[in-house]
Amino acid sequence: MKNVKFGEIQVVAQMIKADPLIVFQYDDMQQTGLIWAVKRANIDMARLLLRSFSRVNFKDLTGRSALSFAVADGNTQLVKILLCYKADPLSENNQGESILALYEKTEGKKHDIMIGQYLRLCREQLKRQALISNKWKFVKRTQNLLIVRTVSVSFFSKSHLSSLFTETDGRQKSCGPVARNPKLVDKKGNTGEAVEDVRAGRFDWDGKPSPG
Repeated sequence: MKNVKFGEIQVVAQMIKADPLIVFQYDDMQQTGLIWAVKRANIDMARLLLRSFSRVNFKDLTGRSALSFAVADGNTQLVKILLCYKADPLSENNQGESILALYEKTEGKKHDIMIGQYLRLCREQLKRQALISNKWKFVKRTQNLLIVRTVSVSFFSKSHLSSLFTETDGRQKSCGPVARNPKLVDKKGNTGEAVEDVRAGRFDWDGKPSPG
């Protein structure tokens, strides 16, 4: 953490190469290296940590993320970089106030107006993604219901079809309505030809020509 605070990029890069999990470490205030890089306005260090899969929406003990500090400092470039790595402008602190809401309280006073545009644009994109995600979930749920219904109907049809075959004596069998499927399977798993052929006596239920 000290190397990040002092801006020693080469040292931090070597440490990440030796142990990639180091980017998930934080101090007593639960502030990660990325948060410290943003607080120090060290763009190169922030980029290095983001490329190394540092958690962009991780919050400290006060509920503030790296984007919160970048917006508070009015650092437009860091805000843009963090949003490109999917920082959440609707992330809330411990008081329940989102980053965008806090920005709008002081908009035009001490912040670059571009920051507000970036935050609102990202908010609209998140809304569209949520709508698309919900639609896909609905479609997937509908498809699953259709699949279950199809399987149930198919199972019922097979069960109903097999119940049409009933034993009449030791050798012959009779069936109900003529099935559309050209080949049918009896209860013993034997495949016969068309029902009309069986009824006419041209084939038996074992799929072999009848002896006479």
